Amino acid sequence: MGQIFDRFSCGRRARAKQRAAQLASETCQEAVAEGKSGYEVARLAAEAAQQAVIGLGMPYSEVAAVAFKAAAHAAKETSMTHALLGIASEAAGKAAMASGATVLEAALCAGEVAAAEAILAGSLACFAAEQAGEAAAQAALAAGAGHAQATKAASEVAASVAKSAARRDGASEEDAGELAKDAAKRAKHFALHLAPVSVLFTPGFEPEAESQEPSHPTVSVHSQSERGHTREAPRRSAPCQSIVQ
Repeated sequence: MGQIFDRFSCGRRARAKQRAAQLASETCQEAVAEGKSGYEVARLAAEAAQQAVIGLGMPYSEVAAVAFKAAAHAAKETSMTHALLGIASEAAGKAAMASGATVLEAALCAGEVAAAEAILAGSLACFAAEQAGEAAAQAALAAGAGHAQATKAASEVAASVAKSAARRDGASEEDAGELAKDAAKRAKHFALHLAPVSVLFTPGFEPEAESQEPSHPTVSVHSQSERGHTREAPRRSAPCQSIVQ
């Protein structure tokens, strides 16, 4: 009987995720047609997807993943790939919080889904850890956390992802621990100078020069993992036609 219930529950969640993807796609198309900015399009698509799955008893991580993927796809389709991680992480953090997660839990969810997406795309463990740290920081900031709490979340999540990945690759406990410390240090340094995505895309916002003082966060829209790499060219397909599950 329990197995039948589990299959029913999994089937219902799968259908809800499909519905979420459909709603996000429709919302994205409508927002683009209304001339909204790429950030607004992604935010609205993520909120539509979130509403389709909230209240179904899904774990925070699943709700966060749904919102992350919806926002990420909309960001790609509106030529916002340079800010995709921040936008999607903010959406994931907000979705997890809306489903009852604490700030730290929301940050962890965002970091884990960002790392999973990076690994799925074939990225190395160190890159996935950087993505996780930045995602955790953005999610925490989106939830209203201060830089101290966001920095703590970023370093913890980056360390956890780096250590797990290293152990899976056969590294010893000691070596994995060293890699985790290094990942945490890099994540902490970057998070100290990170500004919330919502601030970056506020109309009329003027970015300041990067500061070395933690009280003056960096306001670049580029992620730490993206710096030094060529930005992906804008896609030429019709926007928001399909959102991958």
